[in-house]
Amino acid sequence: MLTLCSAQLCMLFSLMLHCTFAQGARLLLFTATAQGAYRHDSIPTAIQTITALGNGDISLSSDVAESAVSGARWETVASEDAGLFTEQGLEQFDAIAFVHNTDVDPPGTGTILSFDQASALLSYISSGGGYVGVHSAANTLYSTPGYGRLVGSFFDYHPALQRVSIGSLSKDHPSTSRFPESLSIREEVYHFRTDPRRLPSPAHVLLTNTSAFQDPGVNAQGFRNGSDGSPRPLAWWREGNLLDVPEEERIGGGLDDYEGDGNPRGGAGRSFYTSLGHLNETWQEPAFQAHIAGGIHWVLSSPTVKSNTGSASIGSSGTPTDQSGRPTSTARDQIGAADVAASPVKVSPGAMFLCAVVLSSLWAVQT
Repeated sequence: MLTLCSAQLCMLFSLMLHCTFAQGARLLLFTATAQGAYRHDSIPTAIQTITALGNGDISLSSDVAESAVSGARWETVASEDAGLFTEQGLEQFDAIAFVHNTDVDPPGTGTILSFDQASALLSYISSGGGYVGVHSAANTLYSTPGYGRLVGSFFDYHPALQRVSIGSLSKDHPSTSRFPESLSIREEVYHFRTDPRRLPSPAHVLLTNTSAFQDPGVNAQGFRNGSDGSPRPLAWWREGNLLDVPEEERIGGGLDDYEGDGNPRGGAGRSFYTSLGHLNETWQEPAFQAHIAGGIHWVLSSPTVKSNTGSASIGSSGTPTDQSGRPTSTARDQIGAADVAASPVKVSPGAMFLCAVVLSSLWAVQT
């Protein structure tokens, strides 16, 4: 007869929790573009890649990703339905990823969200929701200054698509911890209207160009809308006070609220933005895939969302986890037999297989 000691049961139960609750986070992947605006043909590839990273269909090697990133799991809900942007519609997600969104830049008309929908997004962020922005996510919602602050800056222009080398400025963030010293890709090197490091919640720049590139120095209208500082910010992270503005100065670049606007402030969650990802081939590059997975994993690891903190008001219900995706000691203490019995546990096929391996090993040891 197979008998399990308490230590073996704990090991088995912890394995089940890891395989189950690590997949509890929900990510809204929003890829809408405004009518008449440029639409990236890499949007389907981006959706496929982010979805596959979240469910484990893409395996990241230790050369490009630390174990916490390669093992991170989330549920991706891809949509272009702006109707989701209501208080009730957004609160079910732990983070929202804007990927390849493009508006018609003022004075043109056209936007991906109405005023009320954009307000719902800012309210969601103010309540602790997370944000991920990829490539032209900085090139949208120009009529919503709070969105520009959420990203960190609005897009200004880019020179012609060309080969450029990109390198990391920090190994302390999951998105760049194993990023190559110099990754050569074909990319649009973005210029921004302001330096995201000037915000009250300053950006921590992760990537910059490590090679020279051909650059006219002005946008299509023949001028610059501002300066984005040095080293050139091509990817960054921010945490806390995501919607705040300086108390005694204007930032410019479209980030200052219009007079009379009552836009929300605060936003205790996390924001990650990368300007890379224009081409399909970039999304097939393992180093870039790890960069994206690390950014999403970091945003979803915020203590302000339900998948990590049960008392949070934003996100899907889950179990608090540490940086590796395992339940925290506090969470394990809160998981009792009554809780497990009351809430059906959904174990993936992979989790069932691993549990079977553990049980078989224990049986072999005892027989």
